[in-house]
Amino acid sequence: MDFYNTFKRLIGLKNPRLKLMMLAAARISGMRYYGVFIDPVIACNLKCRMCYFSDPQNRPAPEGLMTSEQISRLARTILPKAMKMQIGCGAEPTLYRSLPELISAGKKAGVPYIEITTNGQLLDEKRLSNAIEAGLDGITLSLHGTTRDTYEFLMDGAKFDRLTQLIEILRKTKTDNPGFKLRINYTVNNLNKKELAGIWELFSGIAIDVLQVRPIQKLGDTAYDDFVIDDYDGFIAEIIHPIAEECRRRKTVALLPSRENVGKVNRKTSSLTAILEEVSYCYISPASCYRPDFHPEDETIRQYQSRSGIASRLHRAIFRSRLLEENTDINSTKKLNYS
Repeated sequence: MDFYNTFKRLIGLKNPRLKLMMLAAARISGMRYYGVFIDPVIACNLKCRMCYFSDPQNRPAPEGLMTSEQISRLARTILPKAMKMQIGCGAEPTLYRSLPELISAGKKAGVPYIEITTNGQLLDEKRLSNAIEAGLDGITLSLHGTTRDTYEFLMDGAKFDRLTQLIEILRKTKTDNPGFKLRINYTVNNLNKKELAGIWELFSGIAIDVLQVRPIQKLGDTAYDDFVIDDYDGFIAEIIHPIAEECRRRKTVALLPSRENVGKVNRKTSSLTAILEEVSYCYISPASCYRPDFHPEDETIRQYQSRSGIASRLHRAIFRSRLLEENTDINSTKKLNYS
């Protein structure tokens, strides 16, 4: 399954009701219809200046480690209907020693696409090889600068030399495993926006399968606190449009913000986005699983959505007017905030 091109076609749909209808049809027919996003450990080896790990007041409290029992439960009640499993959301998954076990559980449950999201600083050739052997399909590398000074400043605690070592490992990995996917997540701000084009030289000779450019968002009193991109029109015209053209030329799937997206990052979201997330986004950590009243030991997500009324809200939303009105304060991440 080519997850990113499938995702690209879905978010490219112009009719919001059609998106909801496709999601409802997939759910009713028993197809895989949601993504599972897992932080198996709530910790990080860095204090990136745009991340809440750099905010002493909002830094997440440790929750311990995901146990083998929890992994078995996931494989039994949650993963069988997942279309994607992402390991690493806000925390660093390479701190979790049982990472191959978790990946293997997803693969045995038939999840079509499994990836880890990581800063890459702890990832060596052996650990990456073990993860691929367990069933890893791709890696998302968080990267917030393409020069040494900016990279090490924004990613406090990271070393640029380790990044370049990892790039060489990825070069060999993609040669030995042609289907392995490389995605780059670049959180853009006024300090690093002009460096974005340097990504092609930094990864020279390596196919970047997916490039996501995410506008900076306020995630607390973070060490870097310039949350407004200067000159939206200039940013889109001079930086985003050339990146989009280069992605087309290289056949890289591009998840890029439009001018409208950038302008509404820290505002309320629409009913459409809210219901899409409620139905299709499942977050799991050592101390939480999807919803507070969800019981993964006794029910599946599909059963819970029917019991809790989420499925009814999905079906009602298909016929609701004013779907795109921004009236819902769901969270600050805007997970579908891309063109």
